[in-house]
Amino acid sequence: PPSLGARPPLNAEANLDQHIVLYLSPWLHLFRSTRISHPTKNDCPRLEWGFMSSPGSVPDHLSEWLAQISDDQLSLILRERLENLFPMPIGSGQLAARLTSPFTVTQAVEALDMLSSACLEVMADLTDHGRNNGPLTVSDLYDHLTTSLAQIDVDESSLPTEHHILSALEYLSEHGLVWGLPFPNTADHATVESQFRVVPDAVRSLTAQIAFIEPPLPTGEDWTALLDTVTRQERRVLQRLHDAGGRGVHSPAKNSDPSAPVPHLISLGLLEVYDTVKSSGDRPSSARNARTPSGTQQPPDDVYVRLPLRVHNYLAGRHDNFVPTSLRPPEGFHFPPSPIPIQQTPKDIIGTVSTARAQVSSAAAAQVSLTLFHMRELLRFAARTPFKALSNSEIGVRELRRAERELSDIGLSRTRLITLLELARDLGFLDWGDPESLYDEADYGWWGPTRLAEEWIHADSGTQWALLAMGWFGSLAQTWVVGKDDDGKNINVFDDETVSPGALILRRHLLSAARGFDPSVTGKKEDVYSAYGYMYPQHVVYMDPRAVPNMVANAEALGLISGRATTGVTDILLPLFRDISPDRETHSTPMADYVLRLSRTYASQPTSVKSNEDTRGSQPDTTDSSTKDLSLYDAYVVALIQHCQASFPAPSSTLIAQGDMTVLAPSPLDDTTTSMMDRIADVESPGLATLYRVSEDSLRRGMASGLTPEDISSFLSLRVLNGVPQSLTILINDVGRF
Repeated sequence: PPSLGARPPLNAEANLDQHIVLYLSPWLHLFRSTRISHPTKNDCPRLEWGFMSSPGSVPDHLSEWLAQISDDQLSLILRERLENLFPMPIGSGQLAARLTSPFTVTQAVEALDMLSSACLEVMADLTDHGRNNGPLTVSDLYDHLTTSLAQIDVDESSLPTEHHILSALEYLSEHGLVWGLPFPNTADHATVESQFRVVPDAVRSLTAQIAFIEPPLPTGEDWTALLDTVTRQERRVLQRLHDAGGRGVHSPAKNSDPSAPVPHLISLGLLEVYDTVKSSGDRPSSARNARTPSGTQQPPDDVYVRLPLRVHNYLAGRHDNFVPTSLRPPEGFHFPPSPIPIQQTPKDIIGTVSTARAQVSSAAAAQVSLTLFHMRELLRFAARTPFKALSNSEIGVRELRRAERELSDIGLSRTRLITLLELARDLGFLDWGDPESLYDEADYGWWGPTRLAEEWIHADSGTQWALLAMGWFGSLAQTWVVGKDDDGKNINVFDDETVSPGALILRRHLLSAARGFDPSVTGKKEDVYSAYGYMYPQHVVYMDPRAVPNMVANAEALGLISGRATTGVTDILLPLFRDISPDRETHSTPMADYVLRLSRTYASQPTSVKSNEDTRGSQPDTTDSSTKDLSLYDAYVVALIQHCQASFPAPSSTLIAQGDMTVLAPSPLDDTTTSMMDRIADVESPGLATLYRVSEDSLRRGMASGLTPEDISSFLSLRVLNGVPQSLTILINDVGRF
């Protein structure tokens, strides 16, 4: 059942990306026709490709197993380990060598979820850290895992079931880290008696400082209270281990005093003994059952100690929600999230978005409208007073404070301001220049809005949303580092240190994790933290504690997450940035220019819609029937724009004026009405329903731009329901006299 984290049945048409299958088809034909030699028990080579082990046995070599599985199953492994496909391997032997190379194995292991990683940790104990690579059974793994968890008093509700273990082994098989188990949707089915082998380097590459099978916290204690009880010397020991990566060596024979720092920390559960260090220099072996032939327990010479994962994260300042506390998926979380099939046309792409996620997109539109308003006001502010640049073209602290002070009245926080500045620069809305004709002061240039910024401001809300979502999802900016670093040095906006490829990977992993939540069930955005910690526990150790909260807040502001579930926007963006490569022309065109051009051509909307028409949730009219000729990348961008447009209420020109000099726009306004209201009124409360306030100052601003009292009164009379209040008419006429 999906509630238990099971993978759906293997189906090439639904679960495999079509373009990968098509790409692999010619190679698979050549791959299958290659004759490969496999050693037999008598060391006699067999030249036939379809060499089979005896029934019920596990092939001794990964290459033999790769020769036995189907093309769809092989394609699934290669999709998860795509880096091993270039250049094309010439046979199963070469492919197996690549799949088992330490570097690629480490990459695959670091991306495993919590339960799969815990299973590998148990396999390390069962195989003596990979030295004994005999076949294992599912029941051996399950019994050893549950016994280890029972010994440390893990609650029964947190224990994985046999179904969980089979699902984890299936996941490891699909990543080429274990072999011998039958794939789902085949004639055979994996059971608790099924045998398998593990790639030795998979168990060796587990990050040594992480313990996936951890004891629970002492009864009645939390981490803060527990750490308050340790001495200053013990706290220094913990901090040194944390700074060194979480692992160290201790010599019990040299220090047998139980009150010494390391033994005391072990007794508290703040340190864990996980292996012995042999004096002969051999690889460490398990210390759980180290007994002499006579049966008496003897202390090892030296032992490896490491910080439990939760202690490691606490010392790093990470929130508890980041740290997985159970080997079962979080409540309401489906692992792994269902795959998104690749489609060819915008209509079919939008069809992959479920009704529930489309409704989440509509719910997120209210938050997105506020973000769009903030970006528009930021660009207009930059047009009035550009940002003065430092010598290296950065925006310094003084300019950032000026913008924060001027824009604070619209609710734009410092964190959101930094995010929008980086996003505007990435999209080409802001550019650096030195307009000497405007400024006499010697300086290093200024950051101001471009032509693309003006075009974006006048685009419809759906196009604005789609472009910001694409720009943020593909950005390398890690905005949370702006400020003072550990050495007291200022990291400014547009600093080189704010750019990191890891930020793009984190966005992809975070949204992939959030897709595991059912959009029809409500939850908190903090649930995304635990989902991310469960799916990528080995990434949490090295992650900046500010990264995930910042990413989740931005994803929520840009409509990619609402509550704890992802929206339909995310369903379209994930394949776009993961599996589909832009063509040469797209690479050479600025993203904003490219998206705005596609919107004008294939996703244009009427400039005005009557106020009594409600088209929420409907698809925008697309009169151009040539969308079928779009490239795959273009089709996804057009689908994203159309989905965002459908998530907003249709634009209208209806206004509701009130006697207190406020004017309410109950739905998003068309471009003409928005432009006029911006000239004669100030936004008091932005959103899907925008509240404007008309004042003497705002009317004078409008009249200074060339409007007359008659123009303003005529504009309002045509759009305000039930007539313009007399008090507003009097104010317009009074201001017009002076």
